[in-house]
Amino acid sequence: MTPSYPHRVSGAHRHRLAVRRSAAVLVAVLVIGGAPLVARALGDDPVPGAGVPLLPRSGATAPSLVVRPLVPVPAVPDLGAELAPAPSSAREPEPAPAPEAASAPETPLEAVTRVMTATYTWDERSPRVEELQFALGIRVDGWYSAATLVAHRSAMESAGLPVDLLPAMPIPAGPAPEKWAALRECESGGDYTITNPSGKYRGAYQFDRSTWNSVAGRHDPSLVGVDPSAASPPDQDAMALALYSERGARPWPHCGRHLR
Repeated sequence: MTPSYPHRVSGAHRHRLAVRRSAAVLVAVLVIGGAPLVARALGDDPVPGAGVPLLPRSGATAPSLVVRPLVPVPAVPDLGAELAPAPSSAREPEPAPAPEAASAPETPLEAVTRVMTATYTWDERSPRVEELQFALGIRVDGWYSAATLVAHRSAMESAGLPVDLLPAMPIPAGPAPEKWAALRECESGGDYTITNPSGKYRGAYQFDRSTWNSVAGRHDPSLVGVDPSAASPPDQDAMALALYSERGARPWPHCGRHLR
């Protein structure tokens, strides 16, 4: 067995030791001898007080290595604050109003009431008069004449509706209301329900049935077949006025003189 000698070092180990010594010497040279180089690199004439010497002066003429103070780095702005939206002074838009609910469709009764209570004018000729005549169940010609007025008045009274807004039936040119009153007094004593002794002439204006039906057929078909003496005073007035507009005072040979 070959004894080991700790004091003997192999060649490889001696090489490594030499490298380490060389490295240590190199570091020392750089630290001591390189200080003037670094100082010259930073400036041969440093500003007094501008740095702190790393090594004390040893009487050598070379300036010692100094470390210049770091230049202050400007603060990084808070990008989040810049990117945050600025409070808006504009007024927020108001919410749009909710759409109004659609009105319920008009019922037939409401439609008839609306047509019946509308305001009409005498001798008016219009589509809305046609609508009224259709609701009244009379001949539809769109003309608010005596026949339409009579039927309108009768329907309003039956429904308990006021008739004061109905158009007034004009008296034909010539006869004044008092002249019509005189005619009725002469014919029937002003009694709308009277009949003559023979029963042929009936009512305030003493219509016979054939004349009544003929006038009603042209002006108010709803009155055709109605007993003149059983008709309402407004209906009798309307039929007398319609007859006068066609033939004048001739239908009343004796009492017609009051209309002149």
